[in-house]
Amino acid sequence: MGKAIAQTLRTRIARGQYNASGRLPPELKLMVEFDVSRFTIRDAIQQLVLEGTLERFPGRGTLITTRAKRSGRWALKSIADLRGEFALNTVRVLYQGLVPAKRYPSVASLFGVPRNGSLFLVKRTFGSGDEPHALNNVFIRAEYADFLPKDEPITKPLIKVLESKFRLHAFRAEQVSTADAADDDIAKILDIPKGSPVLVLRRTYTTRDNDLIEFTELIGRPDRYSQTVQFTRDTRRASKD
Repeated sequence: MGKAIAQTLRTRIARGQYNASGRLPPELKLMVEFDVSRFTIRDAIQQLVLEGTLERFPGRGTLITTRAKRSGRWALKSIADLRGEFALNTVRVLYQGLVPAKRYPSVASLFGVPRNGSLFLVKRTFGSGDEPHALNNVFIRAEYADFLPKDEPITKPLIKVLESKFRLHAFRAEQVSTADAADDDIAKILDIPKGSPVLVLRRTYTTRDNDLIEFTELIGRPDRYSQTVQFTRDTRRASKD
């Protein structure tokens, strides 16, 4: 039970849930929430202390370490988590609107949009406080643009908006991770020298019929952004092996 609680707390920390206070809730509150003993809560917290995510100080409580706050770690376990689109604490929208498909030929090809057509792009940065951790480009078909907010920045995961408005349910998500060098635009946005190494995560969301709903890419600073993926054993299938 302690391991499961530790993972829940780890995921919350990764998503910045406790960043406002910089500390975990009191042990008593966690005991009530998870309906477990103080021993179990302390065991879970100790796991996070040993891995460097938390620090304990008498009289000050259990604090989230500076490393954990700045790392931009993001934990995922299922497609439901993937629908979060990498979000971190601070989201700043740089641009949202239609763009010529010919400017993004590889993305247009994925959607089957001709070069003289258009795509809808949301370009934004994710970060913590004033520090940009990553640049996020999200592409969808132009025909969906009329149903999106016109006068307010789109800071929420766009895939969830599409699912709610058009009943397009993401059945499959595929992510490809690569490394690249920052060009002029990326270097300026992420405040790094041109040519610096960056982590590139490209993800596609498709329906059960394999129709593309959204293409999104994240270009992150390796010193500020990392991604944690948890794999669990399917005990139902393992019992048959």
